[in-house]
Amino acid sequence: MSELLIKPKLDSVGEVIETKIDFFKEIHELQDIEERYEKQPEGVRRVLTVDGNAFGSCDTGYEIDGITFYFSEKRGNEILALVKSKGQEEYVIRAFRMSESDRQWKACPGYRTNSSGYLKGDEGHPSHHYVQSSKLDRRLYELIQMQPQASSEEKFKKGMYLPRIGKNGNPPEREEEFEFSEENVEFKSDKWKEVQNILQFMLQMQTILGNENSSKGISSKEPIGHFCLHYAEEFEETKKIKAVYEELISVIGEEEAKKISLEVLKDSKESRLKDFLDSYETTLRTFFTLSQQLVNEKMLKSNMVPEFSEATKRGEYMKGKIKIEEFNHVSPEGDHIVFAMASDERGRVYVDNVFDPSVPIDSYGTPSLKCNMGILVYKPIDYTAQTFGLPIVKFGNDWMNRYKDVSSYWKNFEVVKRYKDFLK
Repeated sequence: MSELLIKPKLDSVGEVIETKIDFFKEIHELQDIEERYEKQPEGVRRVLTVDGNAFGSCDTGYEIDGITFYFSEKRGNEILALVKSKGQEEYVIRAFRMSESDRQWKACPGYRTNSSGYLKGDEGHPSHHYVQSSKLDRRLYELIQMQPQASSEEKFKKGMYLPRIGKNGNPPEREEEFEFSEENVEFKSDKWKEVQNILQFMLQMQTILGNENSSKGISSKEPIGHFCLHYAEEFEETKKIKAVYEELISVIGEEEAKKISLEVLKDSKESRLKDFLDSYETTLRTFFTLSQQLVNEKMLKSNMVPEFSEATKRGEYMKGKIKIEEFNHVSPEGDHIVFAMASDERGRVYVDNVFDPSVPIDSYGTPSLKCNMGILVYKPIDYTAQTFGLPIVKFGNDWMNRYKDVSSYWKNFEVVKRYKDFLK
């Protein structure tokens, strides 16, 4: 057994939380996949046929929480794994990719049926988090970093064996092999649940109301219109979005309003549409500012802001140029979560992940129960089309200005401010 030793940590009542993290156990039995080839799922048989040479030097598996991972060689920013749970004869094929915007390895559970790219989890699930859901357990992350890089520039043919999932576009493929779970840990603390619900609502507002790619038109049948008319009743500021949209309908009529998307609004030279866009954006910015202040207040009152100290520190590691430090935090009701705080080479600080350390991993290398913390867990840059309405953004340094730096907004969360004080 190889393990990562850490010093004992104490919870709020002085009990030892843990004295070590079991890292992995080496397993040497990949040959049984050939003996049971016909019993393997279609995706596994296909990967052995079209990309089996990538596993040519793979003779060691790594067992974590009863799940064994046999890695392929790395090809560019991708790596595969044949994965088997203890007691099962069947393997499954899993893929991992280096996220360009998040700059870290993440699970790649499949493709969208509309051919618009990789799935970032079970994207149709109400608890899905487009940044957080596919983040990897630290143990698996470090194992991926250990794997050798192939000299070949040949790409994996993932489209031939990974599932394709979705409601739009082409029919799903190998849907029965898609097992990614978005089920969440349920907090015992009602106050923590309340904070989590607000954070998740904020993320929904950002990904739907502030995403130019989320809809082809503002209507009650499309995400933006649905939120404008029906889902914006939760906060005083979001109610204004409904009022602004209803005012637009009164001016141009419902049928015309149905044809309008954010892209159309931004390109329009009509004064009434430009006025609507300005009001819409101003309302969103006010919402994000005020709701962030509300979250800070409620996190402090509910003892949800962790104490950043050497005593609560669980460990640290690197994700490329990003330093991750993990801190234990326990609620009065006994909820135990870990805040994984990130700092990068540009001095940006943010919450990389939040998770329950007692939850085992799944075959995708992610926690089998997620801890979706909504807009609190994010990344310092995002696609320009997905930043509409955020209070503070600036263009990044990439060559096409595809991304904007959004870290100035996230640094105002109390959790991030407290962690920055710890780093001083």
